[in-house]
Amino acid sequence: MGHSLGLEVVAEGIEHPDQLAWLQAHACDYAQGFLFGRPQPLDNFQDG
Repeated sequence: MGHSLGLEVVAEGIEHPDQLAWLQAHACDYAQGFLFGRPQPLDNFQDG
């Protein structure tokens, strides 16, 4: 539906490679989730 409106499509909550493969086969533009990285506490980031 998003593509038909001229929008880029984002999938959230991707945890398994098979989910990513399905999304790639169906032209999903972007994906995010635990498959790519877990949330990090603020202390893990440095300025500059």
